[in-house]
Amino acid sequence: MESHRANAIKECVEESVKEGTVSAVKAGVVATVGVLLGHNFHKGFRNNVGISGKVATVMMPLFGSFILTTEHSISACRRRQHDFQRSMEKVK
Repeated sequence: MESHRANAIKECVEESVKEGTVSAVKAGVVATVGVLLGHNFHKGFRNNVGISGKVATVMMPLFGSFILTTEHSISACRRRQHDFQRSMEKVK
């Protein structure tokens, strides 16, 4: 039983990391394009925002989307597993 539970948790973690990575890549691409456009076409952004601010502008949505997507995915996976377990107990 304990081994089954560990495998179920591992499944959820692997699934959520994959989903979080896809989400982070998408957010990172969008944020990077925004920073590049801002740097190339907006004099105020180019001159008033330093390199650390530009890097932070890219990294914050990247990490935020990874964390949020991963948390939601883990929650949904565990809920599905719990519902399946309850349905199997009802059958017995």
